Amino acid sequence: MTTKTRKAVILTGAAGGIGTAIYDVLKENYEVLGFDLITNEKIEFLDLNEFAKSEKAQNHFYEAITNKCLKNNLTIYGIINNAAIQKLGSLEQLNLNDWEQTISVNLTAPMFLSKIFKKELSLSFGVIINISSVHALSSKYNFSFYATSKAALSGLTRSLALEMAPHVRVNAILPAAMETDMLKKGFLNKEEQLNLLKDYHPLKRIGQPFDIAALVKYLLSDHSKFITGSNIPVDGGILSRLHDPD
Repeated sequence: MTTKTRKAVILTGAAGGIGTAIYDVLKENYEVLGFDLITNEKIEFLDLNEFAKSEKAQNHFYEAITNKCLKNNLTIYGIINNAAIQKLGSLEQLNLNDWEQTISVNLTAPMFLSKIFKKELSLSFGVIINISSVHALSSKYNFSFYATSKAALSGLTRSLALEMAPHVRVNAILPAAMETDMLKKGFLNKEEQLNLLKDYHPLKRIGQPFDIAALVKYLLSDHSKFITGSNIPVDGGILSRLHDPD
């Protein structure tokens, strides 16, 4: 009797607010292989900045994952590129190191994770989901490095959808502000500013990490098998609104 394999999903940025929600939503149906700079009983260490710059690191990661899947009867089915670095500031304040880290983590790492596991994903008719941002389409002051990396990630999504078709689907999710611990920390003792941020959104609230996790689950499922190359905003309507003076 042949033992049925379990689908494995690689999730970067698994320790953050959105990553934790994705992990929790997927763990019942998938073996979630979570990675981050913070480790615990569920999450392993992975430095995506180093991964992006080193072919040796990429090969080591590939071998570790494929060996783990072979040992545990897992099939590599999905990659969720959720990890990101956000360096904010004016062009005068930011430097070359800030730029290189941003591009390495937000763009280069997703590219090479997709590249090295292309064969496995093709065999499993798998799915790649890139967590981009509304900043890929509409940004604001001091977000130049971050917005550029997310716009490029959305472009990469479209290109990979073509290159990896017809066996692998590739989509991106573009979140607006999400109620994570990181966002709450940024608005500590700034309740008025947080309320203004909520009011900017036509739905009069900011998003919850579950809003992203639920869409990730859908895009991994057969219910979305005719969706590829899409960049899907989850933004409470904010991209539809002009912020002209009243």
